[in-house]
Amino acid sequence: MMSRFTADRAAMLACQDIDVATTTLMKLAGLPDEYLTTAVIEDFLVQAREFASNNFDSVDKVTKILSYTESGLSWVVMRAGELLKWVDSGEYDNLIQQTNLKTPEEPEAKEEKTPEEKEGWNFLTSW
Repeated sequence: MMSRFTADRAAMLACQDIDVATTTLMKLAGLPDEYLTTAVIEDFLVQAREFASNNFDSVDKVTKILSYTESGLSWVVMRAGELLKWVDSGEYDNLIQQTNLKTPEEPEAKEEKTPEEKEGWNFLTSW
């Protein structure tokens, strides 16, 4: 399940639009395009936020687990809730607004590189 949360976050980083990310989850659940109206999307978002914010006691946890034991379900409401929680927490905005992302720095060359090394791997000559 954690890999799906990670994939949802990666999709959100790629599209950078929460509406696109959540409607994509709704489509993954099998909702036909003709039902993707503004009202349905808003209701889904309310349900997802409510689901993510609930603290379940032990009986509710068992009910929740049993309700998701269908093998074909992708737990879309939970996934959307976790995605919305991530966006609402500000972590998404912090990540998007970072200007100094850590990137591997190339070590400075002490020696002069040959033309092949400067160019990198060459398909024609590397066989």
